[in-house]
Amino acid sequence: MREKLETLTLTSLRELAKQNGVKSVTTMKKSDLINALIKVDEEMRNSAAQGAQPAAAQPQAPAQSQSAAAQPVKRGPGRPRKHSQEERPAIER
Repeated sequence: MREKLETLTLTSLRELAKQNGVKSVTTMKKSDLINALIKVDEEMRNSAAQGAQPAAAQPQAPAQSQSAAAQPVKRGPGRPRKHSQEERPAIER
């Protein structure tokens, strides 16, 4: 895996790291990004291996209500709209 990652550009590694939840990718060197991605891969493999255990041995996470997840985000009114050229009041000088 390391050999494959070393062929990627720094920009590609940063995008890949962001997609995998690595924080502060813009401050990392290429070698640090590669190490972080390998660590994430190992953690994912370990969690997948634990997933093969019986369900009784695994702690249960609280389920999130689907109705709460489907609710749209409410936003404020935002900035006032600018007038178009026709709508602008005439300025007298």
